[in-house]
Amino acid sequence: MKAIFGIFAVTLLLSSCGKRNDSLFVGAGESAFSEAVFNDLADQFQSANAKIEGGSTVSFQGACASITITPFDSTTWPKTMVIDFGTTGCVDLRGNLHKGKLNCVISAPWRLTGSTVVITPENYSVNGYGVEGTKTLINKGRNANGNRMDSVYVRNGLITHPDGKTSTWESDRLRTQIAGEATAFPNYSDDVFSISGVGSGENTSGSAYSLSTTRDLVIALNCRWVQDGALMVKNAAGDSAVVDYGTTGCDQDATVLYKGKTYKITLK
Repeated sequence: MKAIFGIFAVTLLLSSCGKRNDSLFVGAGESAFSEAVFNDLADQFQSANAKIEGGSTVSFQGACASITITPFDSTTWPKTMVIDFGTTGCVDLRGNLHKGKLNCVISAPWRLTGSTVVITPENYSVNGYGVEGTKTLINKGRNANGNRMDSVYVRNGLITHPDGKTSTWESDRLRTQIAGEATAFPNYSDDVFSISGVGSGENTSGSAYSLSTTRDLVIALNCRWVQDGALMVKNAAGDSAVVDYGTTGCDQDATVLYKGKTYKITLK
């Protein structure tokens, strides 16, 4: 499993936490995983769109993937962008292997306030995990600090794990770009985003959970792990835990606070 997903070492967690609610910890781990998988859909679109805006219309991810725009002109909207990673797959700058297609329906030029993008995976997987559902981005303009903001929604998210088990995911997020916007293509690898909001799903055992950010998540395109932020995860029984990614930058250390006790974990 590639490190960008920042999923917890769940087996280590379950064997070392003593008397704790297993479904809650599994939910915490799988929620972090689902969050990262669907965040990556937006990253792939925005990176591909930056390449198109930079003047290229054919290749992506080191010429491994292809980008097709229909209709290919400057006046007709909406447009459909198809990012095709092929059946062999392409490795992104974080080391993740993408296969299949992302179909992106764009209502208007993406830099215009109010424009929307609906991303639908087609036979798509990342590192062997199948991804289904839709992700919608809405350009909300800029905040008081001049940072660009996007509303981001995931609906009917479904992840098929390599062992055949499935987990579900839905979320409502606000995504704010806090660094890298002024850097011209192709240097989108310095883009940094903060993410806040809520999410919910069912883990591979069928247990429901919900989460909310208690400190905005900070995600950089050139880092494999969440750099900062915290999440509160709750299960159907009302038990809760706080997952804290720390404030020390790009590292794989995090903690889980559960019933007054803090457990150190390592992101994978």
